Amino acid sequence: MKFSVQNKWNERLPAFTAAAAVLIALLACLPSLHGSFFAFDDALYVTQNTTLQQLPLTHFWRVFTTRTNPWEYLPLRDLCYRTDMALFGIRPDGFRFHNYMLYGLGCWAVWFCVIEILRCFGRDESTGAMLRRRWIATVTTAIFAFHPAHVESVAWISGRKDLLSGLFALLSLWQFAGAISGQQIRKSKIGLSFLFFGCAVLSKSTVVTIPVVAFLLALARSDDPFNFRSFRRSFILVVPLLLVAFGSVAMQRCTSVAYQPEEYSGTMLSHAASRAALTLKILGTLSRIMIAPVRLRLVYDVEAEGWMAAASVFMGAAVALLFAAAAWLAIRRKSAFWLGLASAGILLVPFLQLIPFVTWSFASERFLYLPVFGVALSAALVFARLRARLAACAAVLLLCMCGMVATAVRHSQWTDGKELMTQCGLLSPAYPMAARMYTHLVLIPARRFDDARAAARIVRVPGERRSLLIYVDAMEAMAMTNTARLRELLPFVVETTPKDDFNARTEAANMAMEAGQYPLAESLYRGIVSDYPTINGELRFNLGLALDKQKKYADAVREMETAIGAGCANARIWNNLGLARRDAGDFDGAEQAFREALKPDEKHWLAAYNLARLQFLRGKRTAALETLKTARERAQRAGDPTSPIDTLEVQWNP
Repeated sequence: MKFSVQNKWNERLPAFTAAAAVLIALLACLPSLHGSFFAFDDALYVTQNTTLQQLPLTHFWRVFTTRTNPWEYLPLRDLCYRTDMALFGIRPDGFRFHNYMLYGLGCWAVWFCVIEILRCFGRDESTGAMLRRRWIATVTTAIFAFHPAHVESVAWISGRKDLLSGLFALLSLWQFAGAISGQQIRKSKIGLSFLFFGCAVLSKSTVVTIPVVAFLLALARSDDPFNFRSFRRSFILVVPLLLVAFGSVAMQRCTSVAYQPEEYSGTMLSHAASRAALTLKILGTLSRIMIAPVRLRLVYDVEAEGWMAAASVFMGAAVALLFAAAAWLAIRRKSAFWLGLASAGILLVPFLQLIPFVTWSFASERFLYLPVFGVALSAALVFARLRARLAACAAVLLLCMCGMVATAVRHSQWTDGKELMTQCGLLSPAYPMAARMYTHLVLIPARRFDDARAAARIVRVPGERRSLLIYVDAMEAMAMTNTARLRELLPFVVETTPKDDFNARTEAANMAMEAGQYPLAESLYRGIVSDYPTINGELRFNLGLALDKQKKYADAVREMETAIGAGCANARIWNNLGLARRDAGDFDGAEQAFREALKPDEKHWLAAYNLARLQFLRGKRTAALETLKTARERAQRAGDPTSPIDTLEVQWNP
């Protein structure tokens, strides 16, 4: 009896250890739980995405038929966000808690996936062999869970697509390995692998190389991998996954703004050479981060010049050769170790700019979420082969402790977006995107315009440098209410503002409003609304203001009503809608809008003031005086001067 209990305990200990490692890794994530929404993608996907916010959860299928984000067709990711909106509202801690849960599930998927992959390479089903696989899976899970490069995907709410697609991709690979690990092919598991992979590409399309990993595994599993029959058999097994992958690429190519045809310049040879150099730089940078993610930054400068560029190209070339050799050795030697390294390389391919893919960062840590799995597997197998068991355990424990500390520190850094942007700007000062984020989100809001100009002058790309300098000058002119200077700079701002920079384009439109150039503002707002159709709240309202200033009252009313219908409703917006309706001659509608403006804010008095004026205009003198009293009470409550109200009352009661 004691022997049986001991055996059961030995069998369960690896699973308990893996569960403890995942739990500790999740606890290390907690410092970022109460951080706010982050700039850029969080706004586009969640906080300003009125289309998704208004989609009824009971009609969940509409995420598959409606464009619910401005960039990509990722319905499962968007459905995930919509579920969080229903459960938590627009609260970042609820969204981030969901990220933690997905991360925990992804780590557990690693554990099951590794066990099945190892079964493909070892047909020994003895208790000792099974126990060894479990411990290797446990070490792999621990390395994966504590890897600091995962912090970006977990702490950033926009990293949801990495977590979701990674989870489904691992489940797909787990089922595929389970289908081929026995003596007979299990068709039901092939079907489940197909289903999970379909969910993965609907969460993020960059997992399309999973079928290549599966093909490599099937080929290495065969008795004679270099036989044509074995090759054909392995290929047939992954055909369902390949169909999903090709379908995903075609779908994204047709529906996603992130995939755009490129404009080729210069000779094809020079373009190919520069593209190859960029690919090697990205590969070298990502490999370095995967091995040693030392200092947190949101973007990495892969286009740095001088010896850094040469080092990145050299490292990228060396790593590319290593991954190619690993794929060959995985088949030839039937080695899970080499399969792990080859998998890391295969899963990195979609991020190497080999295809036309628009992204604001060539190298970010979130790209490594799934590739880390392959490196973790190979590292665990290295530790498993060490004869000094105690030393191997100590090394694994030390590695995990270092990863846990780095993970906790990085999650604490994610709580302050300005600090993160400052770090990016200081670590990659010449990189245009890092400089833009640092300037837009840190320096300009703090009115540090001289520092912003100094940061802009360091930018490596001349066009980006000129654009940023003009933008800083224009923002300073707007802050100082220097309308003449703003009008002088505005044409250059519009000309140099990047089309993919949502914040800069919005600010350019706001500058046009501030400068009194309302037709230009209308044109700019319409362009943004066209490119970002899911964000139709505040932008629609601003467009309505631009139309109202041009006395296009009917159009202004329509745009403001659209903004309110999109959930963008507050006292200021209702008040402006009332003014637009009044100017359009709809007095009843104007009164209704002014009354709506008084509901959400007890200190808002301007709508009462405007309502009183409208009532007096319509001959309702008694009602107007009563409304004016309400306006005075609200102004006093808000601590605002009541002189406009007093002046109006004197005019009506001389």
